[in-house]
Amino acid sequence: MTIRTLIMLSSVCVLSIAAQSQDKVEEKPKFGYFQCRADAQKWTYDPFDKSLDAKYLTGDAIMVNGQFRVLPHLSYGVTSAVLIQRIYESDVCTREDAEFEKQFVTYSRLMQSYRDERTFRYMHFLMNHHLLDQFTKEDTEEFK
Repeated sequence: MTIRTLIMLSSVCVLSIAAQSQDKVEEKPKFGYFQCRADAQKWTYDPFDKSLDAKYLTGDAIMVNGQFRVLPHLSYGVTSAVLIQRIYESDVCTREDAEFEKQFVTYSRLMQSYRDERTFRYMHFLMNHHLLDQFTKEDTEEFK
């Protein structure tokens, strides 16, 4: 199996999870807005917390629960599988807490940040294992 195929399959898995969440008519919420807001708070950091390592405070400022928080560019201590779960939950929360999302765009920002980080991690892997040339060659052949 080629690297390109592996990357495409992982993207398809995430997209199918998101599509399933949109196709189902749910009687009760998967997370509920309390859980959505609590997780958004947990996944971000207080920019004025002097006890935090600076690596957690390098990111974007977003509004969470009425306060500015830092959404770090890299999620230290978070596996790729957990990133995928966070992408899914953020997607669901855009609908389950639609009014909050409409005001602050919190869940969309979280979702996009985690997608970007996932892409960065794939690229980092390809570069660390000297597979970028192979990927580029196969990609060029595939999409002539």
